[in-house]
Amino acid sequence: MSTWKKIPNSGEGWELSGESVLNADSFLDKSGATTIRLTHSNVYCPIDGVNLSVRIGDANAPTEWDKAESRDDWISPVLVEELLEIDDVEVERSTVTTPIDMEEETPWDATYEVNFELAKGTHRIEIRVESQDEYFMSGVLSDWEVEV
Repeated sequence: MSTWKKIPNSGEGWELSGESVLNADSFLDKSGATTIRLTHSNVYCPIDGVNLSVRIGDANAPTEWDKAESRDDWISPVLVEELLEIDDVEVERSTVTTPIDMEEETPWDATYEVNFELAKGTHRIEIRVESQDEYFMSGVLSDWEVEV
């Protein structure tokens, strides 16, 4: 059994551009706060330069895909784990001392967390994906409901 925090295939997931996938999960931590965990994965290589942020949305007025700037309460989650798969073994990216050969496939997972104090009930979680790279999509994923 893996001790990694990454979310390999949760019930909530989105296909992003560039062969990337974003998986999400939520759970109550020891203090009673709700932890939102996101894992951005790519089967080919690390995807640097993509930023994620999260907010509690409104089911009656979800943020439109291209209107992230219409909201000012985005919170950046903290990177808690970044893994590379080298020779069929997952290792922390920070321990890799040789440059990544971009000609070879090097699967990558980056896992982020943020905590919210949420009341019991159903909440809409919105995720903003931002990239400066025109090849990679930017927009708001606004269809995830979390039950506390």
